[in-house]
Amino acid sequence: MPLVPVFAVLLFRLGEQYEACVAEHGLASTGRVNGVPGPCYQVTMWTAGIGLAFYAAVLVTTVVGFVLGVVNGRARRTFAYGRWLCVVVVGLRARR
Repeated sequence: MPLVPVFAVLLFRLGEQYEACVAEHGLASTGRVNGVPGPCYQVTMWTAGIGLAFYAAVLVTTVVGFVLGVVNGRARRTFAYGRWLCVVVVGLRARR
């Protein structure tokens, strides 16, 4: 998915902004105090949202790739089909 690299770059840049904001204002500035957001609250929320989107996109890409690989592999049944027994036997013999 072309969104994964975009999310990665955004997450990296927001992480730098978050670190700079926390270094300037302190860690307590990332939350809410009596319902009033601190100066780093918006950067924190954007970082969390982009981070969640990044991991969701990576998960979707992985699952789709795995499913398509299995479906495509079952449809072909080319060279390695039925040869797993030979691989196991050769592997066990090589250990001795």
